[in-house]
Amino acid sequence: MITETLISVAYKITKTEPPSLDKLRPDVPLSLRRICDRALKKQPDKRYQTGADFAKALEAVAKEIGDSEEKKTGIRRIPLGVRWAVMMSALVATTMIITGAFLYQQQYQAMLEQVKGYGGSLAKFMATQNAVPVLSEDWAAIDVFIQETIGRQDFNYILVTDDKGVVRGSNEAAQVNEKYTPPVGTALPSRDPGVTVTSHRLADGRDILDFAAPILFQTKEIGQVHLGIYQAPLTAVANLVLVLLGILTLVTTAAGAVGSFLLARRLGGPIHVLKNSLEELAKGRYDYRINDQRTDEFGELYATFDKTAAALEERHEPPRPAAAA
Repeated sequence: MITETLISVAYKITKTEPPSLDKLRPDVPLSLRRICDRALKKQPDKRYQTGADFAKALEAVAKEIGDSEEKKTGIRRIPLGVRWAVMMSALVATTMIITGAFLYQQQYQAMLEQVKGYGGSLAKFMATQNAVPVLSEDWAAIDVFIQETIGRQDFNYILVTDDKGVVRGSNEAAQVNEKYTPPVGTALPSRDPGVTVTSHRLADGRDILDFAAPILFQTKEIGQVHLGIYQAPLTAVANLVLVLLGILTLVTTAAGAVGSFLLARRLGGPIHVLKNSLEELAKGRYDYRINDQRTDEFGELYATFDKTAAALEERHEPPRPAAAA
């Protein structure tokens, strides 16, 4: 019985092919399965000839699966996934920053135009309402109008001057009966040619839009209304948009970086397989095959490699004569 068992085992070793490793352990890397298949070849000259060759093959697999990330030269190579992630992040971030800056400027200008239209219309309405009191020099009525309007709206100031430029009504009592001094600032284009818009800054650092509208009586200018509107709400909305654009830039950049990294990692496996396979051919091992069925472009490369290896084997390794029975 023992003799029969030894004979059957010897027969299986020499004649029977071992079970496929990918069926026993599908999680084993393809490169490691190829090493095991080579080590189990029936012909001795098809197997690794020395333990050193076997060890080198195992070291190559260890590098492939990440056990060793350092080259023989000692210089650490930046992985392809990291390089793709950095490049994609830089590209996406640059594009988003340029686009965000353009959109911010366009939106700020659009909101500023709306504010100028609103402030100009309001200043002209106030000028119309104060035409009769200014003509009749009813300064008390002008003061009542200013106080009521300031109480209902968040304006910085409202003041009314006569034809000589003297302040006749203002929400600041110290300015009444004083010569009006126009604010020093930057003149802005106005939708209404009859309204002058000036952007200036107060002593406390707040920015104000000054709207000056003429008070007319039968097309003759008898005074002016000056309305000061804060720019802070406009700036707050613009800054909120800028923050949202910044968050969008960060999220998009991170998504692009992660996607590029995962794509590079996915492509890295087939690239390592082709690299190791070409190294086997370079060592003269023409019986080497990838034998990995894929439906993508890498599958076509694998099939082409196997055809090339078969052609080289047929050319450089003539068939052996049949062994005697």
